[in-house]
Amino acid sequence: GRQGLKAQPAPAEAFEPVWCAWGYGRDFTFKQVYGALPIVGKLGFRWVTLDDGWQTAEGDWFLNPKKFPRGDRDMKMFVDGIHAAGFKAQLWWAPLAADPGTELMRKQPDLALLNADGSKQKISWWDSWYLCPADARVVQYHTALVRKIVGEWGFDGLKLDGQHMNGVPPCHNPAHKHASPEASVEALPHFFKAIYDAARSIKPGALVEFCP
Repeated sequence: GRQGLKAQPAPAEAFEPVWCAWGYGRDFTFKQVYGALPIVGKLGFRWVTLDDGWQTAEGDWFLNPKKFPRGDRDMKMFVDGIHAAGFKAQLWWAPLAADPGTELMRKQPDLALLNADGSKQKISWWDSWYLCPADARVVQYHTALVRKIVGEWGFDGLKLDGQHMNGVPPCHNPAHKHASPEASVEALPHFFKAIYDAARSIKPGALVEFCP
């Protein structure tokens, strides 16, 4: 505060109670989610979060064809159903994580953050590789996903998840041409601001939950 830094006041929507479908785990069905909504509403919840399991893999944020056989159309219908029931919809997401063997890592392996010995930085909980937040292509990849999630599918908010979001190690990937390895450390808050700004530019009232 003495340095003149001020936090923006949080909107009232940020304090509304959220019900999360994670109670059903990754094998959730839409019948389970929709079936819970009457009691969810009765208990006073305003938000419904679709959690982990909608995607094919961390990093490849494609819709699971078993749950969404018609792709984007099915996801939009799901969100429309949440809205029709009187709730706002939020989607779980683990940015900066990419599983080994994903299409993203096969096609663009140089997006990964590298340790000083040239090895990839592992995110233990997700068993994933860490993408470098200082690489412009990584930022572009994630903001494009925000535009799909919020702009095309119609979600009102994002639930960003993962213990790796608290801090990023230095990146020694020569392909990134960092001025110093600490460029990744310095870029992390700007990376999350880019996600926030992208969501708010589409929906001014969009909320971004940070759940590390």
